[in-house]
Amino acid sequence: MMTRSTRRGVGAVAGAVLLTTMSITGVQAAPGGGGPPHPPGDEGELGANNLSVPTVFVPGSAGSPFGGTCTDGDDSVDPAGTKGVDTDGDGIPDEHLDYWVQGIATWQADCAEAAADTLTVGAEWGDNLQNAPLKAGTPIRVEIGLFADPTAFPMPGYTVVKLDPTLLDRESHYGTLGVEESPYPEVRAWDGGATLDIRTTDGSVVVADEIAYGAEVNSTGRVVYGYNWQKPVGGEYLITVTTPAVGLGATDAGTLSDSDGDGVDDTVTLVVNVGNKGGGNGGGNGGRPADRPRGGNGGQGGGNALGRG
Repeated sequence: MMTRSTRRGVGAVAGAVLLTTMSITGVQAAPGGGGPPHPPGDEGELGANNLSVPTVFVPGSAGSPFGGTCTDGDDSVDPAGTKGVDTDGDGIPDEHLDYWVQGIATWQADCAEAAADTLTVGAEWGDNLQNAPLKAGTPIRVEIGLFADPTAFPMPGYTVVKLDPTLLDRESHYGTLGVEESPYPEVRAWDGGATLDIRTTDGSVVVADEIAYGAEVNSTGRVVYGYNWQKPVGGEYLITVTTPAVGLGATDAGTLSDSDGDGVDDTVTLVVNVGNKGGGNGGGNGGRPADRPRGGNGGQGGGNALGRG
């Protein structure tokens, strides 16, 4: 495999293209079978989600939601374990028999590590922040995903799909047919120093004061940053994400800026409106469906499961 590194600034244009052409949902439904689907049951009965979409960790994977090992070689691992899901507790899988299922089987996409200030990525917000009414008193999921240029990091991965199409995303099982795709068309990125700030535009209400922005591996196997904004009050807010170790070359919404004066944008700010009675928002257009299947509480207590950004 070619050396997986890139200079800071390389990939900015590619990042912009990614944000306008790539679907990041990964939550298409698998072909349906007979009978109603069954929910996965107690979350604690399942293992951690497998990394399925290749990811570049900056400055390394230590402290990230990914527990595997990244080297300069191919770190992808073929699926292993039992196919399907045992829904009646008799020890014999009886649903989704063609799929390796998250939390039951194990597999891994390839990954890489990159030094700080050597990578430029694109940022994409969770769609709920842009295209859904935000209501006072109703929890708001604040998610963002970072995207590296896949041509600079040609790594294999696995496509994971939603297996129970009639269930809510958070209640469904997710799985893969186990066919490795190389190179995978999407590459995520993780900055270990990312921070999140949420406050009203007049500064009167501070929800998150430049806190560490936690990430998770969600049920589709993507690394995504997420924060659960509890009991929001009405008003106009600035949501600011800073990635000190990677440059930001593009965003699907909001404004990019340079927080440390080094000439490289490393901050993205989005304006949203929380309505007292479900008013709209000011986040712009172009978002993707929020990636929240069986997600943890990443960024607010360190969940272990991508919401999706």
